[in-house]
Amino acid sequence: GRDNGMDKAEQRGLLGLGAVGDVNGRLINQSGKHVGSEFDKRVIGSSYEQTMRRPRRLGAGGGMRKFEAIRAVLRGGCLTALVTDSEVAAKLVESP
Repeated sequence: GRDNGMDKAEQRGLLGLGAVGDVNGRLINQSGKHVGSEFDKRVIGSSYEQTMRRPRRLGAGGGMRKFEAIRAVLRGGCLTALVTDSEVAAKLVESP
């Protein structure tokens, strides 16, 4: 099966590179830094660098299964505003 345009083998490979989430379709590691890969060639839209130059970057995500990705985008300064649920928000306060 495919998830987010990737098959399971590609997902495992990207996890091996340290990918934990994405910003505008561009994969990031736990520090919020871009993880370059062949996947970038299939994404239609702004590059990671173009996205980061925007003065406002809103992110929305919730659920504890997304916690590591949400924390990574915040650690990397990838967002200027976040919409999330109270459970994720509380955990972010506990372990930034």
